[in-house]
Amino acid sequence: MRWVIIGVLFLVAVIGGLVGFAYFDRDFLGESNPFGQSEEVADDSSGPKDTRAMNYIEIKPIVINFEDARGFRYIQITVTVATRDIESKELLSANTHLIQSVALATMSGFEFREMLTPEKKAELLLATKEATIARFAEKNLEPEIEEFLLTGFVVQ
Repeated sequence: MRWVIIGVLFLVAVIGGLVGFAYFDRDFLGESNPFGQSEEVADDSSGPKDTRAMNYIEIKPIVINFEDARGFRYIQITVTVATRDIESKELLSANTHLIQSVALATMSGFEFREMLTPEKKAELLLATKEATIARFAEKNLEPEIEEFLLTGFVVQ
């Protein structure tokens, strides 16, 4: 009987120690720690959140061909431009051919194999967005572009 009491007390001490450790070390147990993240997390955004409706402008599919050991390979990419500004939506909608041209020139600089990785797809979209903004800036236009979205990706 004495060993049962000692065993129970030992278990209570170990569990109490772990709970105390989890309480004081908020990173212990990661995201499943019930005591973790009890403080308010500071918001990284500066200023109020934009509540305007998102507008999407789909650009015609872009086809890029690559020479491969098996012959020619093709990638068809469809991007959509997202903006919250109505005037920017109208400007971007009126210039979809310009955006398609910039996207084609930018995307043609990538190798076939690297375009298949998620990291390169994200890099591709960012490079296309930056090139598009630069092209509009050459014409003294500054459309508000939230992001470029990859809405189609076909490999043949």
